[in-house]
Amino acid sequence: MTPINVGVYVAAYSGAIAGMTTSGWITDDHPSDYALATAIAGAYAQEFDAVWNNATPINSLEQESITAIVSENFRGRAPGPLADPTFVNPANWTANVSACIAIILEGNTYFASQGIVPPSPGGGSGNSNVIRLPVELVSLSSVTPIATNDVVSQVTLDVDTAYSPGATLKVTCNGQTLFDVGDSNPQAIGLYTLPLDVVIGVGAVVDVVVAGGPTVGSSAVSIFYYLPNN
Repeated sequence: MTPINVGVYVAAYSGAIAGMTTSGWITDDHPSDYALATAIAGAYAQEFDAVWNNATPINSLEQESITAIVSENFRGRAPGPLADPTFVNPANWTANVSACIAIILEGNTYFASQGIVPPSPGGGSGNSNVIRLPVELVSLSSVTPIATNDVVSQVTLDVDTAYSPGATLKVTCNGQTLFDVGDSNPQAIGLYTLPLDVVIGVGAVVDVVVAGGPTVGSSAVSIFYYLPNN
């Protein structure tokens, strides 16, 4: 599976696996003994990501709240038996995930009412943004521009239908290359991620250049960016 929001998936998985496996003092140092628990945590995180359903990078409040709330939710009451196939079915967790997300969203509402802007994970306080563009067979540009001095931190290409041979995709912003033709293989289904630290010199829309005359193929390009602290 390909997460809609990797940050949400990781935070939910971290909380679930911590709550299930470390409720007491642990001494088992065999990684394979935790295989069933990790599979359940993965199913839970998958459903959490699906219900969250937002690719915008999460802030530090959301990240820490997801992990803490999910961990406490599992602590002392891990599902069992772990081999029960019910627990690796993401749909089994929908009601619980929805309740956890409700707490987190109300936390966002409270912080907003107090005029507090949570920083980005890692300590920065710039606001994170994402532009997501569905891409098929022709080049296109975003409606939303990236402003001058904003920093692009990551570009992803999620290919859900393989492109015909010879097709390439490239992402630029006012002539600055953000994602080049060698950063992915559009002829294969998959998620291609390129971490970046690129300052936009002159603000402009994002251009996705589709070349090679494909007759089949579809994907989504996501550009993550933020305004750094001064």
